[in-house]
Amino acid sequence: MKKQSNRATGRTSSSTKKTSASGASKRSATPSKKSGRGANTTTDHDQIRQWAEARGGVPACVKRTGGRGDMGLLRIEFPGRGSDAKLQRVSWDEWFEKFDSSGLSFLYQDRTATGRNSRFNKLVSSETAGQQRKPAASKPRTRSAGGAE
Repeated sequence: MKKQSNRATGRTSSSTKKTSASGASKRSATPSKKSGRGANTTTDHDQIRQWAEARGGVPACVKRTGGRGDMGLLRIEFPGRGSDAKLQRVSWDEWFEKFDSSGLSFLYQDRTATGRNSRFNKLVSSETAGQQRKPAASKPRTRSAGGAE
């Protein structure tokens, strides 16, 4: 096991180096269980919604980034923090429909270095995040974010 600096958070996390059958090495990082400051990814709708709402976040999209019948880029808006005029609020149902159809995962941080609730989040390709999307009938899983070395 090796300590590794996380570029997204500037924090150190434990990691285990794994080698695939093709000889390529991968790192799976897990956040410190005590601090909860590492980044995690999930496709679980309930978990995403609870995380956002606990921080005052609401589902939104960026105006004029989609075509006809497409809402465009998804975001979580945090009203009261200099709300962006380019964002348009949408329902959670609309947001998750686009999230799923785009094959996205939600990358997020629970706590800042000072222990406060973090608002850091990013929507990433499930493929890039190494997140395995499951059929709609089964519940998506959560896993720690890790990067390829």
